[in-house]
Amino acid sequence: MPDISGFTRFVNETAISHSQHIIAELLEVMIQATGNAFEVSEIEGDAILFFRLEEQPVLHELEELVHHIYISFHQHLKYYQRDLICHCGACSSVSNLSLKFILHYGQLSTLSVGDRIKLAGRDVIAVHRFLKNSVPLKEYILISSELAQSSKALPEELRGYIPLKENFEGLGEISYFYKPLDGWLKSIPEPPPLEHFKLPVIRRMEKTRIKATAEEVLYALTEPSQRLCWMTGLKRITLRKHKINRVKTVHECILGHQQVEVRIEDYAQDGGKIKLIETGTIQVPSLKITTLYQIEPVGDQEAIVGIGVHLTPQHGFLSKLLLPLAKYFMELNSIKNLNNLKKLLEDKQTKAEVACH
Repeated sequence: MPDISGFTRFVNETAISHSQHIIAELLEVMIQATGNAFEVSEIEGDAILFFRLEEQPVLHELEELVHHIYISFHQHLKYYQRDLICHCGACSSVSNLSLKFILHYGQLSTLSVGDRIKLAGRDVIAVHRFLKNSVPLKEYILISSELAQSSKALPEELRGYIPLKENFEGLGEISYFYKPLDGWLKSIPEPPPLEHFKLPVIRRMEKTRIKATAEEVLYALTEPSQRLCWMTGLKRITLRKHKINRVKTVHECILGHQQVEVRIEDYAQDGGKIKLIETGTIQVPSLKITTLYQIEPVGDQEAIVGIGVHLTPQHGFLSKLLLPLAKYFMELNSIKNLNNLKKLLEDKQTKAEVACH
């Protein structure tokens, strides 16, 4: 059972939502890293209960699998930190997340529920009890004495493990071994730096002043549920791979009658000013759209927000012929979108002020 910990309690609605999305992504990463070696019995909050049926486990094989899951988990976090756009409490604190593993061997009974197998029995209870242990570390492998004995682990295989014995509720005194994982964490390389997107010349920016913080504007620009509220003609957004937008992620939009694949190309923050760049392609006429969003804070509670669009004909005479008309409509849409965004954020601010009074 791998178990994630490290998130504190958040009072901000965005941070709560994003913490749930981050955990969901990490659980998927661990399931993929486990592959066919084990079956998933249950996903229990921040932990996964894996199992397999066999006569005799092999400790070094289990350690190799744990190592692979651990590396995949922390690599995902490193890339997440590199690519993040949101700076809510959850997104800003992913570096605090840690992972521990409980490994146990024993008897169990099974019950089929749909396409899942529900595990039961004293040894299943023991695994959960092991989570509430006295190990003074954030990240470690804990193996029960039953696993050590059944795997016939040699003394050299247990080198690095520390023996411990304590009382667990309903189980009495139980001995186990644990091993710190800090050496594994130090071996994970940092991801390469992102290459910045070469922005084409944008000759016109539509701008408006909004009574909202830069962070609130950025959230409205990047959160799919918010974008549906202000973008003209947008009917649906589906994130292709990840659950939270960040640099280089792709989402598919139903915009009017067209399906548009949108990619977040770049994000930069300099002296409080924020730039967000996206690209997408529409089929009729065949045009690549590069969109630049700029957010410039004015004081603590206001920001000047700009939208600039560059259109590039992809192929065919028709796309070149319709380019001036497409530019005209894109400029109109930018004005509409800014007005919608302003209304969305300022209405929220008004409601918050009313609620405070």
